Amino acid sequence: MRHREIKRFDSFHDYLQYVEKSPIDGSSHRREEKTDGTFFGTTTFDDALELARNGWPEGAVKYHYSLDNILKNFERPIEQLFYNVSGLILDAGRAATGLPDAFLENQNIFQVKRTIDIVVHVGVMSIVAPEQIINRGAAILALIDNLILADFDVKLTALSAATGQRIDPIITIELPMNPPNIDLLAFILAHPSFHRRLNFGCRELMKDNLMGGDYATDDLNLTEIKELFSPDAFYIGSLKHDQEDFYNFKTSANWVEKNLDKLQAKNLNVITGE
Repeated sequence: MRHREIKRFDSFHDYLQYVEKSPIDGSSHRREEKTDGTFFGTTTFDDALELARNGWPEGAVKYHYSLDNILKNFERPIEQLFYNVSGLILDAGRAATGLPDAFLENQNIFQVKRTIDIVVHVGVMSIVAPEQIINRGAAILALIDNLILADFDVKLTALSAATGQRIDPIITIELPMNPPNIDLLAFILAHPSFHRRLNFGCRELMKDNLMGGDYATDDLNLTEIKELFSPDAFYIGSLKHDQEDFYNFKTSANWVEKNLDKLQAKNLNVITGE
């Protein structure tokens, strides 16, 4: 009977050290296949490791281009001001009427800082266009950027989940976010080799796991997300070919705006308890 096997990595460095090991006997060694790079993103496994160690500068350029265009289509939330009995800005007209709450305050001043746990399934179906992968990665970064500007801390975890022949492997990697490493994030979130070379290689090393089953796009259910991460974790599922959110800059910007509103509404706590 198959079961879930979970492999957690507290850092990307730990993940790389594990993936660099030689495959176990009996695995199909998909990561060692030499191709023209169309499907895997790189011609060899060593090329993929080089990108993982040193980042993907070309991807970072594409990432920034996509990010800039997404942000052009995205209107940042207007900061809401409200009146209080003390503050930095005095409304003279309101004070002259004798009202005690004559000071303007920015709502963010009263925000209780929280950490938002974002979990991204990095699995991508084989027929997804490269532009969609780049747009999704940039949209995720735009979402994180806006959350940080809104004074939230962000914890980002990359996840790969699949069905196998004997086990259903789940791989999780905590990613550095202070500050975000754009070259590394571009590779992890938007380069086929991270998914098709490194994560395939990681699956080959996991106990009793022969390659097979689905294409590592097995999304977790709500119970699994709560048990593996936290009840409030924000889960971004694997990228499917018919997912319209990341077809272009406008749809990507809409995705950012929709999910930013959702996360802020869920995580924004003010001293007044509102």
